[in-house]
Amino acid sequence: MSCTAEPSVSSWVPLTTMRHLNNTGCAAAVLGTSDVIVSGGLVSPKEVWLYQPELNSWSKLALMIYGRWYHKLAVAQGKLYAIGGRNQSAQLTSVEVYDRS
Repeated sequence: MSCTAEPSVSSWVPLTTMRHLNNTGCAAAVLGTSDVIVSGGLVSPKEVWLYQPELNSWSKLALMIYGRWYHKLAVAQGKLYAIGGRNQSAQLTSVEVYDRS
């Protein structure tokens, strides 16, 4: 079950469950004012998912070029950057960018 804190409620409330199995090593960031992006992880290292709170739903975005886990996500000027991490054979120094515009 996925949960969130609502400031008006001051407690955790359940939300829709993530549709994918994204475990150890995934990264998350906020894009725009409320969209949550979750990417990578050991189970699905190329997958990127978008959670839209106003719809309480998850949708799959374009796959990353490189599968990665233990990476970082950053947002700058409306673009999402996947930075570093690991894959099955090495520590990654690559950076890739996603622009949904």
